[in-house]
Amino acid sequence: MNALKSKLSYLIIPTNIFIFAANAHPMTNSILPLAIPGPSPIRNVIQAFALKGFFFRNIPTLIWWGIRVERLQDKEAVVVLPYSWRTRNPYHSAYFAAQAGAAELASGLLVTRACADLGPISTLVTGFSAAFVKKANQSIWFTCSQGEEIRKTALDAINNGVAASITLQVTGVYQDGTPVSISHITWSMRSKKKQV
Repeated sequence: MNALKSKLSYLIIPTNIFIFAANAHPMTNSILPLAIPGPSPIRNVIQAFALKGFFFRNIPTLIWWGIRVERLQDKEAVVVLPYSWRTRNPYHSAYFAAQAGAAELASGLLVTRACADLGPISTLVTGFSAAFVKKANQSIWFTCSQGEEIRKTALDAINNGVAASITLQVTGVYQDGTPVSISHITWSMRSKKKQV
């Protein structure tokens, strides 16, 4: 079973391939599903269930907050934090911890996707800062668009045999594009392969 988890597993479905990236979550050594974009509605259903299952097992807070993955591509990830009684503080705005969790998820999904085919890589958040520029009293879309930079950083970590860090910007906006928050999340990456 462990040997299976150390490699990529493929579930073939009509017109699509659904990829599971091994060891995606550094604390739980779990498998996070990452889908290759495609037109099949079957893929969308499977992806939704797989992500919900992963969240339920490893990050149940995301289920409680109702966070959903809007888009996950090589260069960009978008997640949505709904405005509801579960995410609202006593002052009728979105709780900052829920916003931080959504921002971290947007960056983390992109990190996981960028590293999915590079072998075993340890990833860890080493820094976080945020500026909340508007009272958050609506649902918020969090976007991270640095997939190419993440990929380059991961390759540097593998090639040099030492940890490499990257600071990712995640922007939170209302559906109409109004800025709500800007988060900066620093990720450290290190190859788990032993250098010869």
